[in-house]
Amino acid sequence: MVKVKGQISELAGCLEDEDPQIRSLTKLFFTELSKKTNAIYNVMADIISHLSDPDAGHTPDQFQSIMRYLFDFIEKDKQAESLVEKLCHRFRATRCDRQWHDLSFCLSLLSYNEKSLKKLLDNIACYHDKLADVQVFANFTAIVEKARKTVKTEELVNDFEMKVRFCHYRERRR
Repeated sequence: MVKVKGQISELAGCLEDEDPQIRSLTKLFFTELSKKTNAIYNVMADIISHLSDPDAGHTPDQFQSIMRYLFDFIEKDKQAESLVEKLCHRFRATRCDRQWHDLSFCLSLLSYNEKSLKKLLDNIACYHDKLADVQVFANFTAIVEKARKTVKTEELVNDFEMKVRFCHYRERRR
């Protein structure tokens, strides 16, 4: 068995390679990897960190295409809940707005239930200052709309929306 953790983010970048054969083989690799329990989930944070680095050489569109493909493999609620927390904490280590956009985009790809939305709300201190950014705010607004369809507790969704809007407007005034 080959351990891929160190090079997995490089491989994920190949999902947007110019050569269609390389793209196809990379998709096949990730499809096969997804059949192993938690394998993609276990490397997702590493992939996001590497590909969201502006020095990695991927455009925002390429990043989003890669993430859309990979996030389709995150199907378990527990995985989504854990990723919410990990991604929220990554906001504190970001160096530029491109990384804020990428992290908030990834959060918008997840499915939300009560637990995952509560984790997002509980970790608002990690990203509240980033909500002044129009693109980050748009991604969080998309999360609210998605949560309205899946989260049974309307009060929780409304509370989250209110706090996101409050932080957005407060931070924009600074």
